[in-house]
Amino acid sequence: MTTKFRARLWAAALLAIAGASANTGYSGASGTAVAASADAHITRASLRAVLPDASLRAQETFDRFLAGAMLGRKTSPDAAVRIRQGDAALWLFGVSATETGFTGHAAGASEAIAFNRADIVDWSYAPMGGRMHGNFAARAMMDVLPDHRAALIATTLSLDPMPKGW
Repeated sequence: MTTKFRARLWAAALLAIAGASANTGYSGASGTAVAASADAHITRASLRAVLPDASLRAQETFDRFLAGAMLGRKTSPDAAVRIRQGDAALWLFGVSATETGFTGHAAGASEAIAFNRADIVDWSYAPMGGRMHGNFAARAMMDVLPDHRAALIATTLSLDPMPKGW
């Protein structure tokens, strides 16, 4: 299976997670309104309240992720990192360590994006045939989402955010 095909599969899974949370009204924009009428008790503030802890957890475990996902290779087709750039957050694939930090590629982009450890807000590791590890923001959002939306996210995630042996 090619790296490009794996990236497409991964992007589809991440979009499913984003869709489950986006349908509740969380967009990352400012304000406290919620879009979905059935989920009106969820506010953007309640979703935002869980994200700083998720980001901290991702940063605390980043070295273990890097060592486990890379396994001595320059890049890992099974790994992705979510970074913050200004007001936007994006997932990068094909992450590589450099002398000054890291680089990765956004889905469909040919040009590498440079980032450093402080930019990292989440990571994901999805070995072929397995569920996604990491994804701390999605795991945190499950605590404030309605059960039916949390169940959608749970179908893509591993039980433990860290793979065995990491």
